[in-house]
Amino acid sequence: MNNLLYIFVIIILLKLLFNISKYIQCKRYLKKYLDWLENQTWRMTEYKSRVIKLLKDAEVKDSYVGFAEPLGLGQIQTGSLSVMSNFPNAREDIVSLMLTMFHQAIGVYRSRIKDSFNPLYWIEFVLTLPKQVFGYLGIPAESLITKIVQLLYWIIAAVTSILFALYKPEIGKLVREWLKKVIQ
Repeated sequence: MNNLLYIFVIIILLKLLFNISKYIQCKRYLKKYLDWLENQTWRMTEYKSRVIKLLKDAEVKDSYVGFAEPLGLGQIQTGSLSVMSNFPNAREDIVSLMLTMFHQAIGVYRSRIKDSFNPLYWIEFVLTLPKQVFGYLGIPAESLITKIVQLLYWIIAAVTSILFALYKPEIGKLVREWLKKVIQ
C-alpha cells in the first residue's frame, strides 16, 4: 500500500513540475514577444516552434484573421491567416489574438498547477481514466468506443470493489500466492 502511495505522490509531483515549467516558459515567451514588438529581431522566430507547442499543449485553439490584398489590374486576393503559423507577427489584429492565446495558455497551466493539489480533480481523473487515455490517443470522448470502454471500466471497478469488500482476506491470500508463483 505504501508503494502505491509513493507512486501517486510521484505522479502528483511530476504533474506539478511539468505544469510549473510550462507556466514559467509561457510567461517568459510572452515577455520576449512583448519585447520583440518594440524592437523586432530574428531572435523571436527561433522560439516559434516552442511557443506553438506550449499553446497546443494547453489546448489553445488557433485563431484566424482575414486579409484582402490588391494584386493589381482590379484584382483582390482574400483569405485568412493562421495566428500560430504567422507567429511572430507585428500586425495589430494578430498581436491582439496572440496575446490572448498566451494568456489563455498561462491560465490553463496555472489551473493545472492548482489541480495537482485538488483531490476532486484526482477522483474525477481516476473515475474517467479510460476517457483520459483515449483522449491522449486522439480518440474523441464522445465516440462510441470511448463510452463503451468507460462503462465497462465502471462496471469492473464496481464489481471488484464489492468482491474486495466481501472477500478481502481470501483475495489477499490469492494475490500473495499468485505473486509467489510469478516471482519463482
